[in-house]
Amino acid sequence: MERRLTAFLLPMLMVGLLMFFLNPGQPKAAPPPEDPDAVALQSAAPSQPLAQGAGQDPTPPQNAQAPAAAAAPAPDSPEFVTREFGAPGEPGSVWVKFDRRNASVVELRLLDEPADRAAAAKPAAEREIEESYALVAPVQRGLWSMTLEESRPNDPRLGVDLFSYWEARDLGEGAGIAFSLADPATGLVLEKVYRHTPDWRGLEIEVTLRADGDRPADATKRLPSGAELRLNMGGLCLVNPSTEHVLGQNPAIAIGRRVDRDTGQAFVEVQRPGSAADEPVAYRSGSTRVDFAGTTNRFFGAFLVPVEDGEPAALWQVKMEQWPRAGREALEHHAPGSVPVALYRFKLPVPEPGLSSAALFRLYCGPKSSGVFGENPAYERFDAVMDTDLTAPCFCEVPGARSMSRFLLWLLRQLHSVIGNWGWAIVVMTFLVRGAIVPLNFRMQKAMRKYGAKVSRLKPQMDSIKERNKNNPKAMQMELAAFQREHKLIPPLGGCLPLLITIPVFLGLFTALRVAYELRLQPFAFWILDLSQPDQLIELGWAWMPYFNLLPIIMVGLWLALQSMTPMPTDPQQRQVMQIMRFMPLMFGVMLYNYASGLMLYMICSSLFGLIENKVTKRILGPPPQMGAATMPTF
Repeated sequence: MERRLTAFLLPMLMVGLLMFFLNPGQPKAAPPPEDPDAVALQSAAPSQPLAQGAGQDPTPPQNAQAPAAAAAPAPDSPEFVTREFGAPGEPGSVWVKFDRRNASVVELRLLDEPADRAAAAKPAAEREIEESYALVAPVQRGLWSMTLEESRPNDPRLGVDLFSYWEARDLGEGAGIAFSLADPATGLVLEKVYRHTPDWRGLEIEVTLRADGDRPADATKRLPSGAELRLNMGGLCLVNPSTEHVLGQNPAIAIGRRVDRDTGQAFVEVQRPGSAADEPVAYRSGSTRVDFAGTTNRFFGAFLVPVEDGEPAALWQVKMEQWPRAGREALEHHAPGSVPVALYRFKLPVPEPGLSSAALFRLYCGPKSSGVFGENPAYERFDAVMDTDLTAPCFCEVPGARSMSRFLLWLLRQLHSVIGNWGWAIVVMTFLVRGAIVPLNFRMQKAMRKYGAKVSRLKPQMDSIKERNKNNPKAMQMELAAFQREHKLIPPLGGCLPLLITIPVFLGLFTALRVAYELRLQPFAFWILDLSQPDQLIELGWAWMPYFNLLPIIMVGLWLALQSMTPMPTDPQQRQVMQIMRFMPLMFGVMLYNYASGLMLYMICSSLFGLIENKVTKRILGPPPQMGAATMPTF
């Protein structure tokens, strides 16, 4: 029974792990909108380029040379204005380049995040702006962020093109900037204000519709007071180059969270690039409001949070657009459709003369991290992002993987607070995990040796039964089963238990390190300068292998050494399983060759611990029996 179970379990384990690494998972489809008005607007509002009005050329005529993600910041000009909010190095401080055309965002840099290792080594006050992290940049020429357009561009209500140049005025040094656009045809003024709030990572955005005085007579027919002006606002376009994709999987997502005002129940929807974008990511319906919605790349997120102030929020629907568009020029190695961008739809009531209406939002621009989200109670809603990121990219839900990922990240943070180095924190965590299962592993090894000795003593009688019934397999199985019951020849339960216990740890760490912001740009020792990237010992420059990574080679060598310490079983079925398992280190070495060096560090330390544990166990208990699977190395 034990042999048949092992022969089935181990190959299935290999297949499952292979599927785990190669299957990106399927996003759950969003439910259809419940708001009848939402359905009507969804069908009546065709998707338009975020930085252009209907029927306009995708490249702004006065800005044909849009900067790439790595371009140096430009000074103020008639088209552009740049502002710095907060002090360099201060959490939440940002540098923003605005385009007066549509009051849009061309580029946004996080001043508390260095762009590379060299900048990370400098004090925050000494870093240049171009050395900060460009979270937002155009991934296609002419694609700006936070642009405004009417939800029905083919049937506009305003008499002015929103892609005109807006007037800009400062709200005070570092306080914010306001853009306004007057519409003589309707007597309305549209204003968009970007404010900096020190207690929030990002900006506060307010869109106001104001009627300053008497409106023209025909304006009330076009947009009467009390009517609704329906607008689209494109979200931030987060850079997502292919170099940040893990094992060929795009880490970027669009995510939205709705909350029922009456029951407090939350609904989270996720869409990934490549999925159908017709369904909304979030929408308002009945007593359900949009709590937040936005997009992410590997380490960072941009989420818009509506501020209600006791009234129903103006935000009623959020959809996902996918950029760059095929057939148009993409920048900075962004594959077509690889960058999700949120499209926010909201309504502003047309005010009476002398009054105004406004929609207020808070825009989070910062790391995806449970530690960062714990800084502010208002960030707790973003834990839904971590739940999504820490879900294994597998064809099915891996039990315990998400909880294990959260626990391991928490444990790493605690160890790092004491040790001060994330690499050594991984080493210590590895020995803690492996040390915790030493008693169980020792007990299993002792039980297997006892069982193996008993099998060796009774083997001649079992061979006699096999010889006597070699022409009658059914009789052989029945007689062997009766013999085993008579002599209580029952293999110990849990021969593979140590392996199965460490698998959730491995899967949890693998899942966590895909998007672990804490390890970004964190060095360990020697040539390992970034634990979130491959170790990159030697630069090769080949298209199919840019770097030679040493850690995966060491990992494979240690696994092969561990397997060489396990004697091949005499049973043909077990022997066949063991021969298959011999290829497991090579398979993992190929799959994980370009994975984060933090995971390789865990695997190497775990293998070293296993080698030492095997030698100690062998010295105490003697050589292992030829049972195969019972002595397979754990992760």
